[in-house]
Amino acid sequence: MRLNGYKFKFILLEILKCLLMGLFIGVLTALYKYAVELVLYLSGVLFSINNLPSLGVGLISAFALLFIGYYMLTSEGSIQGSGLAQLELNIAYNQGTIKWYKALPMMFVNSLISFFVGIPVGKEGPIVFMGGTVAIGLKRFYKSQDHEDIALGMGAGFGSAFLSPLSGVAYTFEEGLEHFSFFKLFKAIITCFVAALTSYAINPEFVYQLNVNVGFNWATSYTLIFLFLVELLVAYLLLNGTKHVKIFINKHYQNFCIKYRYIFIYVISIAILISLPLISGSGLNITNSIFAEEEIMTIYWVVILILLYRLIIFIIAGNSMASGGNALPILTLGALVAKLLTFLFHLFPNYDMTQDYLIIILGMTTLFAMMNNAPITSFFLTLSFGGLSNLLTTIFPSLIMMISIFIYNKFKPKDNIIAVLRKLLKTSNANKIDH
Repeated sequence: MRLNGYKFKFILLEILKCLLMGLFIGVLTALYKYAVELVLYLSGVLFSINNLPSLGVGLISAFALLFIGYYMLTSEGSIQGSGLAQLELNIAYNQGTIKWYKALPMMFVNSLISFFVGIPVGKEGPIVFMGGTVAIGLKRFYKSQDHEDIALGMGAGFGSAFLSPLSGVAYTFEEGLEHFSFFKLFKAIITCFVAALTSYAINPEFVYQLNVNVGFNWATSYTLIFLFLVELLVAYLLLNGTKHVKIFINKHYQNFCIKYRYIFIYVISIAILISLPLISGSGLNITNSIFAEEEIMTIYWVVILILLYRLIIFIIAGNSMASGGNALPILTLGALVAKLLTFLFHLFPNYDMTQDYLIIILGMTTLFAMMNNAPITSFFLTLSFGGLSNLLTTIFPSLIMMISIFIYNKFKPKDNIIAVLRKLLKTSNANKIDH
């Protein structure tokens, strides 16, 4: 009887912890999104080549923020990049001690600096990281030794970032937890839904959600094979490119240009932001232009040039120490690849051009699934991006693509982008200076 009472008390405490975690992460996500919107607005106003006084203010501000950002990155290694590799080390190996009260505000502020100057990183990474640090804080408040709480916080952060709680639940297990149990699933559902609903109540901003009718013709379902193969090639290039550049950096970490690489990517990003604002930042401008069918995105060679630039800058920015996520840049690359394929598909017989939207959405989430070994997360993201009005159209093609990725991973297992960075972070000489 006493044992049953202990279990009941334990379950109640775990539920309370999940509710608090979800609430804190939801509020934090909403406030962070508002801060990002404000920073992007100020960046757009100040870095205008048509207004020299504003541009001068922007450049002076950027120069001052450079020193602040570099100090944060060198004083708190856990905020470099998305910070997810560092969090996963805490979960898997109980390595390193992230001081949540220091890392959380630094990630908040320094990622805003990245967005202000147009560094090509996404806001979802910092949200996931901050979700994990909230979990670390609660874990220490409860004096808990359960490092899997961090995975719950990361999943809740991901779900609230995209306002897709089911994606957050899947992300919890695919990226954070190695072992499944129904009690863990129950906790993940509570945490992710409370976080996403709280975030939506304060700031109902969707990263992507189409408000147009999406079509799909099963007679041309062979286009999915083309999409799968091409996105697989791109994923291979990105993973290996990121890995080899990181290895090169670890080997030559005392070189001046490598040691201060953040400063170089910072300056380059400002130049791109001023001269070509469409292709700067996380890529939201690019994907919005694709979905809006803006004229520039109907020129295939322009799309090719933008894709090549984004491929190169993804690998460079991913190794630059800048605070920010890689999910939105990956989704942007997936959209660009899919957009190029639609030019080819328009030549196929029976191809209905209303399928373009679905092909682009599937291209985004397919590449994300391949880069992160997260087909279930990507499946729910696809449904979220398509919206409820397109649920019946998107569900089956998405299911086919994600099952294909799942099968591929079973027969041809490979590291995902976070695992690659985690392994290098764990063993490299770069830890001595970057972390």
